[in-house]
Amino acid sequence: MTRSLPLTRAALTALCTGLLAGCDSYADPCFAPQSVVSDRRILAVAAEPPEARIDPTTGIAEPVSLRALVVEPFFQSQSVHASWSFCPVDAVQAFCPPAAVSSTEDQWTPHSTALLVASPELIAAAVAADPLRGLRGIKLRAGLEVSGASPAQATSLVRLTRSNTPVNHSPRLQGVRLLREIGGTPELIDSNGLISLTVGKTIGLRPVLAPDAIEEYDTLDLNGNPIHLREHLTYSFYADSTLFFGQLLGTQLGGQGVEVYSGVDGSQADEPDGAAEPPLGLVAVSGVHAGGSSGVLWIVVRDSRGGTSWAELHYRSVEERPACLGPLPHFGCPKLDLACQ
Repeated sequence: MTRSLPLTRAALTALCTGLLAGCDSYADPCFAPQSVVSDRRILAVAAEPPEARIDPTTGIAEPVSLRALVVEPFFQSQSVHASWSFCPVDAVQAFCPPAAVSSTEDQWTPHSTALLVASPELIAAAVAADPLRGLRGIKLRAGLEVSGASPAQATSLVRLTRSNTPVNHSPRLQGVRLLREIGGTPELIDSNGLISLTVGKTIGLRPVLAPDAIEEYDTLDLNGNPIHLREHLTYSFYADSTLFFGQLLGTQLGGQGVEVYSGVDGSQADEPDGAAEPPLGLVAVSGVHAGGSSGVLWIVVRDSRGGTSWAELHYRSVEERPACLGPLPHFGCPKLDLACQ
């Protein structure tokens, strides 16, 4: 798939000509974007609630439930070996030390959860490691290691507070809106629905949030003064190599139709935060597997306070190009996965 290293017209023409002549393998001249899931991956770790209260009398923190989005193409129901660790946030170390491993699960599934009950000793260590000594909340790190994942580790922040103000909750997704053309009628697909695509045709996709997904909250600035803020949300989109996020650029090289990736990973997006809605959604998505495909599209949403959640939506991409129908080989079929710009 896509990204980065530019090809000259001559080099790309030679590559396409070689493929059309019947080559079965070639060296991909580009780097696959982060959105392409080609092996076991940890896409997200979520704490619920992402911010928990500490009882000011006993010093005991509320329990926090941890989930993880561990995926693998065509094996969404797999169980894996997973290890959880909890530690104070360290400005130098990105992960918890090996001695911090708290629990191990040999049959971790997409529906499994781990429980964090922060001990007074762990809370005291987190306060001591914080330059502000817990003035803006106490931060812990929850680390997950999954056997066979690449990379094998991922982390999430868990915040604890002694304040009696409302705590943070993770934003929730209800589904997506599809926009097939500017000015067209949006199609609402809930989290249990099916996204219908046509190979080679780009559509716009816009996540649909639950009504209370974006929260306002009170906190302290670095000088200790109270301020009122509104959360900002960001989205990350993932799928296997049969989907592409971003714009496909059509061109003609060597007398053959070729779709060229723009070289920009379009799998990240921000919630507009009151700005005008983009006319074709937040991201563009295309089916790029000749003959059609089906699979899962994962959307991870994060708020600016550490809340994380996700949605898994199934898709089906249908082939309608005449040259791509019928038995292989499709020598006249426009290519969708050859090169990048």
